[in-house]
Amino acid sequence: LWGYYSGQILDETEKIEPEEMLHETLTKDHLTGFKTYYVMKEEMVEHAKLGNLMLQIHMEISFSQRIESLYGFEFEKECIRFFAERLGKAYPEAYKYFIRENEIEIIFFNVEKSEYAKKYSDEIFSLFSKPFEIKNKKVIFTITAGVLISEALKCDSIEKADSLIAKAMYAKNMAYKKSPGSVHFF
Repeated sequence: LWGYYSGQILDETEKIEPEEMLHETLTKDHLTGFKTYYVMKEEMVEHAKLGNLMLQIHMEISFSQRIESLYGFEFEKECIRFFAERLGKAYPEAYKYFIRENEIEIIFFNVEKSEYAKKYSDEIFSLFSKPFEIKNKKVIFTITAGVLISEALKCDSIEKADSLIAKAMYAKNMAYKKSPGSVHFF
């Protein structure tokens, strides 16, 4: 790749990231530290071999006010980072994935009973139920979630993983239609 700048020839190939950095960019979200959507699908297929129940909680995070328009994009990113850190500390055993913008999915593999779906979703909602102070500003998180519990064996291919992810997103969208800040069990 060659480019011209002020009459000089610049070799742009030196700016291409090494393969390891590219791999990390595709597999880890730098804002939250969570794995990406692509890794999620692969891990779902890997865990299908275990055969236990799999609990997916697909969350959309919104705020009590338009954070970005009031305080800027950097502050909104700080709020999402805060959310991710708090969620990560509360559930170190769970697999956490950054989907896009303000959507996060948390998966509990090897869940023993379907009753855990309500337990975990209630805990997550209570974890973020009060206002938080972030950089001297009060922030209220509103979580809308879709919860899907299924047999991991149903997720033995990337296509089936996509289908289960879509169902969890659909459940989240149904919850949002009902009322932002609610949960819908699929």
